[in-house]
Amino acid sequence: MRLFCNAKFANFCGQPGARLDVDQLLYGEHDTRSKKIILRVMNVILFGSPDAQSRAIHRIWVDETIVQPRWKDFIDRLTTEWNGYTIFSTVMLAVDISFLAVPAVTSQAPAIVLTYLSSLCALGTLVVSLILAGQVNDSRRGSAADVASFMVGMSRSMLGLESLALMLSLPFAR
Repeated sequence: MRLFCNAKFANFCGQPGARLDVDQLLYGEHDTRSKKIILRVMNVILFGSPDAQSRAIHRIWVDETIVQPRWKDFIDRLTTEWNGYTIFSTVMLAVDISFLAVPAVTSQAPAIVLTYLSSLCALGTLVVSLILAGQVNDSRRGSAADVASFMVGMSRSMLGLESLALMLSLPFAR
């Protein structure tokens, strides 16, 4: 009963400005435009993945409160996505290394350079995916208070929640 009454109070139940939807903001709109040039450049480089992550984060972090079911779904989706990137990166790394072992390729410098570049990108995606998946599995599946304190810290960083969106979309940069 206490949780029900607290939710009614926090959402201004019965008031003219009541929250009618779980992701409706009561204390003003968040700025949907990215003001930092680096975020716009990274959004182009990462094919719009930071914007997609930012929209998902803003659906989870509403008026500095966590929507716990959405957070759990978001983390589960991210973990599944990162596992797919890990498998894909492992396969690409094996293919790139085996391609370098072909004798006809060793005489073609552009093919070697591109294969090394592809190997480097696959290795980077693999490392970032594993690091982020490890962090999410260890510390981000706790209580709503733990997640809220993490989100407060991220929202007060230099780039705000956009830095979290950028960090979560790094494995996409393969």
